[in-house]
Amino acid sequence: SGKHLRVFFTHCFAQNIRLEQKLMKWPLWLTEGMASYIGETNGYLAMMAGVEPVGLDKSDKEMAAARNHPYGRGLLFFNAFESRFGTSGVKNLIHQLVNEKKEYRKAIESATGMTWKAFVEAERMWSKSLLISRYPVRPSPTQIIISCPQLFSRRIIGDMILFSL
Repeated sequence: SGKHLRVFFTHCFAQNIRLEQKLMKWPLWLTEGMASYIGETNGYLAMMAGVEPVGLDKSDKEMAAARNHPYGRGLLFFNAFESRFGTSGVKNLIHQLVNEKKEYRKAIESATGMTWKAFVEAERMWSKSLLISRYPVRPSPTQIIISCPQLFSRRIIGDMILFSL
């Protein structure tokens, strides 16, 4: 349908920002979270249901070890950010990241008025609260796939199987 194509192309466009950002070294959660947020693919939040969100200061490898899927964790970050700072805050953050090319921790500090360390802990608590409110019971892997039909790629399904173990 037209909506699915719009979401797909918006997500792909946002992901391609990462190609330009190679020297900025954005973590995977930030790139995938921004692409998912902009592409309105909120179904990815279900990937974090029943998982303790780790701090954003962890490496991609540490996040994966804690079962924090980059799509879900990044989207959780943007949803938590919006719940605290509104859509104008998210727009400001994205503007600083993409247009001003600020290092991501500095952009977050500037957009929030908080230190990186304080923000990391506050965001983890917001994210945890948001997950509990949306998913009081952890959905099954089948429910996650149904809530997020764009996940039918082989790579994502493989991640989903690992995620559900």
